[in-house]
Amino acid sequence: MERHARQWPEGGALVHDQIIIFAASAPLRQTATDAGFFAGIDLESLAMDGRGDPSGIPGEVRTRLEAARRAGKKFTVLAGHANDPSVMRLAELLKSNGLPDFQIVLLDLSRATDPVTEVRCAILGIKPEEREECAIPPWRPFPVAVLPNPMRRFVEEASLALRCDPVFLAFPMITICGSLIGTTRRIRLKRTWCEYPILWTVVIADSGSKKSPAFLLVKKPLEDIHKERCQEFEAIRAEYERAKELYEKAKKRAIKDPTCLVGDPPKEPGLERLFVQDVTIEALTPILQKSPRGTILLRDELDGWLSGFQRYSASSDLPHWLSLYNAQSLTVDRKGTGHQYVAKAVVAVNGCIQPGVFKRALTADATEAGLAARLICAMPPRVEITWTEDEVALEVEAIWGRLVQDLLELDYKKNPDGIPEPQTLAMSPEAKGVWVDFYNRHGKRQNGAFGSRAAILAKLEAVVARVALTFAIVERVASRMDDLAPVDQISMEAAVEVVEWCLAERDRIETLLADTTESDKGSFANKILDVITRAGAEGVSRTAINNSFGRHKEAKELGEALGNLAARGLIVRRTEQTQGRSKEVWTRPPAK
Repeated sequence: MERHARQWPEGGALVHDQIIIFAASAPLRQTATDAGFFAGIDLESLAMDGRGDPSGIPGEVRTRLEAARRAGKKFTVLAGHANDPSVMRLAELLKSNGLPDFQIVLLDLSRATDPVTEVRCAILGIKPEEREECAIPPWRPFPVAVLPNPMRRFVEEASLALRCDPVFLAFPMITICGSLIGTTRRIRLKRTWCEYPILWTVVIADSGSKKSPAFLLVKKPLEDIHKERCQEFEAIRAEYERAKELYEKAKKRAIKDPTCLVGDPPKEPGLERLFVQDVTIEALTPILQKSPRGTILLRDELDGWLSGFQRYSASSDLPHWLSLYNAQSLTVDRKGTGHQYVAKAVVAVNGCIQPGVFKRALTADATEAGLAARLICAMPPRVEITWTEDEVALEVEAIWGRLVQDLLELDYKKNPDGIPEPQTLAMSPEAKGVWVDFYNRHGKRQNGAFGSRAAILAKLEAVVARVALTFAIVERVASRMDDLAPVDQISMEAAVEVVEWCLAERDRIETLLADTTESDKGSFANKILDVITRAGAEGVSRTAINNSFGRHKEAKELGEALGNLAARGLIVRRTEQTQGRSKEVWTRPPAK
């Protein structure tokens, strides 16, 4: 494999999710995408002259490049061989358009046994002896084929129509179905070990990945039902207020006339919530008291939920949330609301989050407490966005809507005292054999695992049972079959395949995110330098620099980065007086 020397300026480390690839061919572009890079532009999108060489950059592409450059992204020209004359001309073209910060990588993948690793190592400058520990496992598509029929058809059609990865639809569908089943059903693994179908799933993706349209499409039936329930609840609430007013008047009359009948006070109605967006335990507790089957936290962006656990302390909501994963009791004591108790509280979780936010949110404290181990994650590569006339058939949308309605009709059994209890499903002998085989194989994996990986592996045992229960119930409800029959072999095998995929994907995510851990500071400094450079001689205030990052950076982190850049002589500080107050302004040093 031949590669040219890197042409990037010295200073600052390279982070692979900040690279835009110019690929000379479709196979190279796909390989770069599989390697975890944003292969957003190919040479064919540039204007070509009569010899097939790039002669200009179209306006649309130029706009994308300028936006990427302002965001501090790097550019790589990826070509298949050194004799491609268009490559060097493209380099000159990029320079002439004010984009000098790029490198040229020449690759011959004809004999490569692992093209993904070859591309990744060449672009990142990883030495041959470092490749084994730095290689990223390739992306494996989510196993859509094992989903129950009503879910599979929806995922297949919607992913084509939205031009998004199927996991953007599969994760929320599986999680929502488990939440709708809630505490009405559970699977028995042993006499003292039962599992409810509660899952916490997260899709990690950058903006523009079509995550929001997929999320909203899956959520739509719940929104429709919630809207109807809210309208009905308004009428019920109004009737309650009238009854309450009459009761209060009767109480006053009884004071003067003891013979006046008062009766029992009206019972305050409650609205069972299919989903929530508020993440505080104080707000969740009264909702759970009125939602016996549980609920689901559905948020397009989960950063508010995860970031709330960064400062783990005795007053943190994290311990309460961890109990919600396992259908434990919930006890909350607050000033104003007093003592609140839920005997069996469950909340499923689904949403999306950006890679950097996800990595920052999983602090050492939160990880050690068990939060990370409970999260089932996927981080699909970008899909090239192209126009399509494909639509999700109304019939398919209706099937998903009916499934949601049917799952809501699942009910509890009543014990001799009339108290609702969950229906418990056993495993068929064949399903039990699949479970035992998985459990034993998985146990061997756990024996050699330590730290956070050991915690993740330990939680996956229960996930298999929870997914198998969800799949079995969904298939039977949709087919109008007996939903109380033992969990079958097909559902258990499908659950094992899904969880094996999730484990492989978690390993890939850990590698992808760990790869950028040590280089974050250098990357942040490079972005600051770019902001200050673009400000010119006028300079830019410290506040404005922080605002350019959406105020996501801590003051200490920003101060350290500015100090390091100043120590290297790359920026200088001056102080200005504004309305009697001093303002810190940063500029590049004058040219010598």
